[in-house]
Amino acid sequence: MIAAQFLLGGAGKAAAKPVPSQTQTPIALSQLIQKADAALPGGKISYIQFPEDKANKLVIQKSFPE
Repeated sequence: MIAAQFLLGGAGKAAAKPVPSQTQTPIALSQLIQKADAALPGGKISYIQFPEDKANKLVIQKSFPE
């Protein structure tokens, strides 16, 4: 089994902290899962790790058969 992660947020390098917006609504978990499926099609979600604070990333891990 191969596992891959889709990270939402950050690009692997230092970035400015996001500024909370009064006009933006949170993205639904179903939409985040759709984004992960589009980025890494064909696998099954094995777990979702929610950030402990707003500075961290949401992690969706998918498993793929070998």
